[in-house]
Amino acid sequence: MHFKMPVFAKGPTLAPAALGGLLMIAAAMAFAIMTALIRHVGQELPPIQIAFLRNLFGALFLAPILLRSGRGIFHTNRLSMHGMRSLIGICGMFSWFTAVTLIPLGQAVALNFTAPLFTTVIAALVLGEIVRVRRWSATIVGFVGTLIVLRPGVVPISTGAGLAMISAVTLALNLILLRVMGRTERPVTIVAFMALIQVPLSAIPAAFLWITPSWQAVALTAVIGSLGTLGHLALSRALTLADASALAPLDFIRMPFIILIGYLAFAELPDKWTIIGAIIIVGSAAYIGHREAKLARRVAAAPRSAS
Repeated sequence: MHFKMPVFAKGPTLAPAALGGLLMIAAAMAFAIMTALIRHVGQELPPIQIAFLRNLFGALFLAPILLRSGRGIFHTNRLSMHGMRSLIGICGMFSWFTAVTLIPLGQAVALNFTAPLFTTVIAALVLGEIVRVRRWSATIVGFVGTLIVLRPGVVPISTGAGLAMISAVTLALNLILLRVMGRTERPVTIVAFMALIQVPLSAIPAAFLWITPSWQAVALTAVIGSLGTLGHLALSRALTLADASALAPLDFIRMPFIILIGYLAFAELPDKWTIIGAIIIVGSAAYIGHREAKLARRVAAAPRSAS
């Protein structure tokens, strides 16, 4: 008697758009967990030292990927722009890491979501990008949400809130630089120079504030560096699989997730003003992302229609 091996059908595979969505959610969760760990380690180490260790471990985590790409990844004609982007990134990182140790996580993340609002303003003023009424209206509404979170004149604007806003501005500047650099630079080159420059840049101020970390702090900063790198890799991969307008709203899952972490880990709950303002900011940022993605599709389709 002869037996035949059974043939198993292959399971269903995820569509690229669905995989991109899952990667976007994974990136958002990685960034949320990383933020909470920064708050925790900040009880032992200065935020600037945490930022240096995050860059160091992130670069070590990324090294095998960069080495496989060969020396050609360091070929660039925009070295000064790489340096500028890294310097702005370090300033933003120092501001953000300090902010999340000073104010509730929910408030910090809500203010961080103002970055697309600042990007719209900077793109119009610096790049001369045409911003029409709908995007300007969404930007203004988003800044109204920011005022609701901060309530200037009613309560003093804290140092942490100010640093969170500075971090959002630096993130917007970095996004603008990426738009310009993306025309000539490969993504792997941008990542390589960021890792190469940010480690020594962050080491200099960290040396003046250095506290010998416990082994637990070293392990947690290694996790922070790994999560930051994985989050950026997942985000980059997601953007190659799905439309940016479809992915952008998924990034805002960070808000409820960070509120849940803040409650479970630090007994924090945002007040009603933070929640109301965050909803307005998130809605405005999502709409701006949708309009920008729609505009990008029109620009990409124009050469095809003209040919």
